[in-house]
Amino acid sequence: MIIRRNIGLVAAACVCLVASSLGAKEFTWKLEPGQTFDQVVKQEMTTTIPGGPTGAVEVKAKMEITGEWKVLDRDSDGNTTFEARIKRMKMQMNGPQGNVTVDSDDKESLQTPVGQQLGGLFPKLKKLVVTQKMSPQGEIIESKITSTDGEEGLPTLPGISSDDLKEMMAGDNIVFPKKDLKPGDSWTQTKATPIPGLGGGL
Repeated sequence: MIIRRNIGLVAAACVCLVASSLGAKEFTWKLEPGQTFDQVVKQEMTTTIPGGPTGAVEVKAKMEITGEWKVLDRDSDGNTTFEARIKRMKMQMNGPQGNVTVDSDDKESLQTPVGQQLGGLFPKLKKLVVTQKMSPQGEIIESKITSTDGEEGLPTLPGISSDDLKEMMAGDNIVFPKKDLKPGDSWTQTKATPIPGLGGGL
């Protein structure tokens, strides 16, 4: 399953707000070591499961991932190194068996049948750390993923590679074009993120 998120409008809005008093200028990220930021990524998914006595079954799900960025370093070229961690994951699913909510911070929800399926995954994801180096424009130059439990702590997800996991962990950031921008300029940034079919068994 591919979830596509277009954040071009957000980027354009930022440029309009900041550039209105500056005129045309090349925009870059200027983060300082020690800064931390919370990021919330919301995804909506629809899975169609073929077959069954009544035909295809549709499962709708919403996932909300709350993560934290921590800036570690900024070199002389303006490249920024930061850590990204998942703080909380929440999933709401609407399938043939009704509505289900699973929240990594809600122990009671993790005791439900679906919660038990995900109960072993959420704690492992929360122990992962993605360390990335980002160019001044926001492009990712280097990326690695580790776990506080060592290599054996890296979860294995069906159809999800380690690179896909890095993308999911790091979330979205605005990548500025390498050109001068002025009020009214816009651009489109599209990101495709594979995610596991967590609703497939409902």
